[in-house]
Amino acid sequence: MLNQSLDLEESARSLGQKAAVAETKAVAAEGDLRIEREWRISLQKYLSLQEEQHILRTQYSDAQKTLEEVGATLSENKLQLAELLEREASSAAGDDSPAWTSDKDAVACTACTKEFTIARRKVLYYYPTQRKKLKPL
Repeated sequence: MLNQSLDLEESARSLGQKAAVAETKAVAAEGDLRIEREWRISLQKYLSLQEEQHILRTQYSDAQKTLEEVGATLSENKLQLAELLEREASSAAGDDSPAWTSDKDAVACTACTKEFTIARRKVLYYYPTQRKKLKPL
């Protein structure tokens, strides 16, 4: 009976140790599960942010294209306005003033027939009568 009692105590101790080891493993597994859950949540947030970044880049690209189109239209409108103002000014000045030539068509000075370059600017040579008053830059 004493022997049986010792065996039971030894068995109880062994089972207690196994239970403690199992509990330690369970706590570690719960910690690992918690870390994995947090990692998955972080990964989902990261993927969501990547999708949002893609959407924002697309919107940015579209906005850039729109701005370029608006800028081109604005430039064209400014040129048309300048041409209209030039026509109005030339018609208001009367018939005795020389006809205004558009920037596209003016390749050389009408007075001296020198070709326009970066150094020889069109603005200095539009009106030959005013050429003496203007000084080259």
